Amino acid sequence: MSAPQIGTAGEGNRSRIKTYSPEVDDLLGGGFNAGELVEIFGPPGIGKTSFCARICVLAQIQGLVPSDSKALYVTDNSTSTVETLRTIATEASKLDKGAPEIVDNALDNIGVVSIQDAAPLLSLPLFLDQNYLPFHPQTKLIILDNFSSSLHVRDANGNNTLLSKIGRFLKQLSRIASTYDVPVLAVNSVREDVPSTPIFGDSFNHIFNRRIEFFFDSNGRRSARLHREKFSHAALIEYPLSVSQTCRNK
Repeated sequence: MSAPQIGTAGEGNRSRIKTYSPEVDDLLGGGFNAGELVEIFGPPGIGKTSFCARICVLAQIQGLVPSDSKALYVTDNSTSTVETLRTIATEASKLDKGAPEIVDNALDNIGVVSIQDAAPLLSLPLFLDQNYLPFHPQTKLIILDNFSSSLHVRDANGNNTLLSKIGRFLKQLSRIASTYDVPVLAVNSVREDVPSTPIFGDSFNHIFNRRIEFFFDSNGRRSARLHREKFSHAALIEYPLSVSQTCRNK
């Protein structure tokens, strides 16, 4: 499954990757910047995985990216992720009256990697730097979905050894994003006792270029909030999670 649209908008000619949610794209000023590390966090069921999968799929289905563009999707559940990607691709293809091979071609351009334990997860930046990205320069997006699950923790507060490892890991990911000029989206869950706080707390805010919080508002609607820095809510919008609406808004 291929990477999303690369366009130029704002900030000179800096490349950006559209999310295909007009509301979120507006919130981000046009999309995700190449070379940035972004945290996406929110409660289970809010649609974080679907949001990321949709980014990977729609530009390819709509013919808006070079055919050799690639995305890398790292997940703790490859079977579920592949099913989600195919469902989104199939629905989008039908809406755009695309042939079945369009779905297969799109799916062929995304690499899905399953990581379920801490050791391989923490060694991922080294693998990307030495064994993957130098040999796959077409990679335009890296998604690290639900990475806290691979660490098998629900709350890292007070675990200084683990927090130190996570800090180094995120700094390495930030360097990867900058060195290879590719956006890295790190998808995280939230603490059970403080639903608006990422599962590892706010200790790593300074490492991320931007942070997007997904949450349900008081009326049960999916909403998004952009955090540019600690405790700074730059904007608040409601966003839909509908492939059909997104395709028709292209």
